Amino acid sequence: MSGVELVGLISGIITLIEASIKIYKIADNSSGLPPSFHDVASRLPLIQDTLTLASHGISTDSASSPSSDALKKVLLACAERAAALHETFQVAVPRAGTTLSGRYLSALKTVPKAGKVEELMTGITRDLQVLTANRAVQAPTRAEITELIRELQAMTLAQKGFPGPSVVLRNLGSGSQYHYGGVGNQNLASDGATQINGDIHGGTFNIIQK
Repeated sequence: MSGVELVGLISGIITLIEASIKIYKIADNSSGLPPSFHDVASRLPLIQDTLTLASHGISTDSASSPSSDALKKVLLACAERAAALHETFQVAVPRAGTTLSGRYLSALKTVPKAGKVEELMTGITRDLQVLTANRAVQAPTRAEITELIRELQAMTLAQKGFPGPSVVLRNLGSGSQYHYGGVGNQNLASDGATQINGDIHGGTFNIIQK
C-alpha cells in the first residue's frame, strides 16, 4: 500500500474519532453514563493527536512495501474499532433535548456497553503502538508517537487506579461486628465470649466443640 493510501486510512479513523468526541461534547446530559464512557471520552483527543501526527510522518511519495502492507492491516483493524466505538457512543450518549425518561432508557442500554468501550479503546491503543515500530512512519515521528502513547497509557492507569483487596462483611444477627484493616494481630472478645488466637500460614485452622 502506498503512502497516500495509508494517509487516507488514517484520515478516515481521525474522522470517526472526531465524530465520537463531538457526540460526547454536545450531549445535553451525559452524567448517567458509566465511568468507562467518561474515561474513554477523555482519552479520545490524545488518540486524535497521535493519528494526526502519524499521518504527517508518512511520506505520500512512498511506494508499497512490506512495512506499509503490514501497517495497512493494523489500520484497517483500527478503523473497525473506531467505527464500533462511534456507533456505541451514538447509541449510548443521550442527545441534547432528550427527556428524563429517554435518558433513563438510554442509561439502561448503556450498562452492557460499558465494558465494550474500554475494550475498543484498549484495542485502538495497541494498534497505535504499532506505529512506533513501523518503518513506513518516519523515525522522528515514531519517537514523538511513542511519547504520546506513554502519556495515553499513564492516563489510562490513573483512571483505572490501583484497586486494593476487597472485603465483604455481613452481620445478619445481633451483637457486635469488628473489622481490622491494619497490620498485626487483632484480639477481640466481648463480655463472656471465648477468644481463640492462632496463626494460619496457608493451612487449616480447626475449631472443635466438645
